[in-house]
Amino acid sequence: MLVGVSLRLMGDKMFKDEYKEKTDQIIAEAKQFKIDNNILYVEEQKTKFVIFILSDNYYAFRADFIKEILIVPKITYVPSSPQYIRGIISLRGDIESVIDISTLIALPEIELNEQCRLVIAQISDQTNTKRTGLLLTKLIDVLDIDNNKILPPLDLTSNSEFVEGGIYYDDKYVIILDLEKIFHKISA
Repeated sequence: MLVGVSLRLMGDKMFKDEYKEKTDQIIAEAKQFKIDNNILYVEEQKTKFVIFILSDNYYAFRADFIKEILIVPKITYVPSSPQYIRGIISLRGDIESVIDISTLIALPEIELNEQCRLVIAQISDQTNTKRTGLLLTKLIDVLDIDNNKILPPLDLTSNSEFVEGGIYYDDKYVIILDLEKIFHKISA
């Protein structure tokens, strides 16, 4: 009889532990919601963006295509290459092209200085992976933006074929550039 009571007590303790675990999980999920004046606010889906400057204007890329951000290394010029190709670099033994994104989108060429950054971007599809370095005038921020705050594209640039949309950052309009379209252009 003592064994039966002992097993029952163990079963009660296991039930309490399982009940506490489920209760904690429900409380954690409930903390994601905010109820105010009978209105339920749900946490929005977010997208991470890399925000940067080109020719005194704010631009962004979706961060899921960005593999790393570097201080600009020595760039080796490649003769007879398109104007938007600044050259190549050696990155841990791999040769990467360097694209002057300003020139590609019909802005003045970037003058290299200590604020310039090189982002290594990568796009993959079913058949291959494309990777290149993109030269930026100045990196501003990397942040998450609520998807409902992403605006449709405005025709603010002379070369709007690469514009995916826009967001606001510190009261400034930021043009989101479509890296897939940029990769398509430089691969053609």
